[in-house]
Amino acid sequence: YGVGLMAGGFYGALLGVRQGGATSKLFVNSVLNSCTRYGPALANRSAIITMFYVSFSGLISMARGEEDVANAAAAGTLAGAFYKIAGRKWQPMAKYAAVSGCAFTGLDTLMRNGYI
Repeated sequence: YGVGLMAGGFYGALLGVRQGGATSKLFVNSVLNSCTRYGPALANRSAIITMFYVSFSGLISMARGEEDVANAAAAGTLAGAFYKIAGRKWQPMAKYAAVSGCAFTGLDTLMRNGYI
């Protein structure tokens, strides 16, 4: 949640700086409004996908009886797909599945090798 909040806030700050304002007060207001618009939204999305990942990872490792990188890849892919399954279109679901699968596999690999 924290990483998503910071990333969304940073993205919002960049958009607020780009949008700008006529005076310094309007400029600061624009930056703060953009930060609070994008920060919590990205934080909530990342928290929900992470909850799905943890659930699927536990279920997959319990079913397979092993804990390896394949569990992270499968759980990440399922978490992204499950997050977007209500949209009933396969393109956004496939995008979320691919991105979250790669992200969680990368994070799992970094953690297993002691980099994080």
